[in-house]
Amino acid sequence: MARFLNLVHSTDVGYINSRLVRELGSWLIWTDGVYREEMPPGFQSDGASVPRLPLIYDAWGDKAHREAFGHDFGYRKDSILLIVKSEEINLDYPNSPIPECYILAKKSIEKIDADWFFRQTMKDHQTMKNGELVNTYGWGTYQPMYWAVRTMGSSSYHRMNVMDKFEEMEKEI
Repeated sequence: MARFLNLVHSTDVGYINSRLVRELGSWLIWTDGVYREEMPPGFQSDGASVPRLPLIYDAWGDKAHREAFGHDFGYRKDSILLIVKSEEINLDYPNSPIPECYILAKKSIEKIDADWFFRQTMKDHQTMKNGELVNTYGWGTYQPMYWAVRTMGSSSYHRMNVMDKFEEMEKEI
C-alpha cells in the first residue's frame, strides 16, 4: 500500500502563479513496500497544479496536499527513490532518514513512476469516518488527477532540484 508514514509539517511561504507554496519543516516519509522517498526539511511544493477554472477546481482543487509533496519530489532532477531491505523496516523510521545499512539501492525517479506513485497514494489514502477506515479519494478524483499529470506534467519534470526554492513569490495582502 502506497502511503505516508507521517504527517506534513509545513509552513506557507507565499504564492506562485496563484498556487500556495509550502515548505517542509521536518522530514516527510513515503513508502510503497520496499520503495521509499525521504523528503527533507526545506523542500518546497506548490501543491497539486489544478487549473483555477470553476468546475475543474471545484472537483479536483485543494486536495491531495501530502500527495502533491510526494509528486513534486519525484519530479525534481536529483530526487532519489530508495529500495530498502524489507517493507517492515520502513515502520522503524517513520520520521527520519533510514540508515544506509538498510538501503539496497538508490535510483532516480522517472516521470512515469512519480505519476504512478501520486495515483496510488491518492487511491490508498484512508480517513477514519464513523469509526471505520474509508478511502479518502474515489476513482473520480485520483484517476483524472493521474491522467492530468501523465498528459500535462512534462513541462515541470526535472525543471528544479530537490532543494531549489520557487522564485518570484507573490505576496498575500
